[in-house]
Amino acid sequence: QWEVRAIEAAPHMLRDGLDLALLRAPHGTLQPGDRLLFEEQVFPVCSPSLGLDGTPEALLKVNLLQEEVTASPGKEWPTWLALLGLGRGARANMVHFSSFNGAIGAASAGAGVALGRSPLVDLDLASGRLVRPFGDLARTGSWDVVLRRRPGAERDRHVGQLERFLL
Repeated sequence: QWEVRAIEAAPHMLRDGLDLALLRAPHGTLQPGDRLLFEEQVFPVCSPSLGLDGTPEALLKVNLLQEEVTASPGKEWPTWLALLGLGRGARANMVHFSSFNGAIGAASAGAGVALGRSPLVDLDLASGRLVRPFGDLARTGSWDVVLRRRPGAERDRHVGQLERFLL
């Protein structure tokens, strides 16, 4: 019997009866045996229609689209304004969104600049719907995506096949 579940908290593999888990883990908290699939990268993104020239001062003339985040300074505009040399107190027009998707959707539509996260925006960048106005400038995000196996013997050979596919 196969089962796929979406859960919020990090699983206890044995207690929860899981063979394999694909999960978000706080950056830098890999457990023994975890396999890092990728680290989240955070960087400004916007529609090419904004025509930003890559200077930090240009951010003060457009909307900064801010998703609601908790304890993730790298995903907050004050952190990025300071990083770009404008200072945490720079006067910018902030528009708040309750979700990442809302902020990215508004950025794609030309409403301002959002803080994108790779790999979540990679397809939008590849298609040209979004651009990175500051080039390769990025910060490591607060999450890693990891693959975690049940400790001990493999219960089903298909688990190993799925793991190899995901890796």
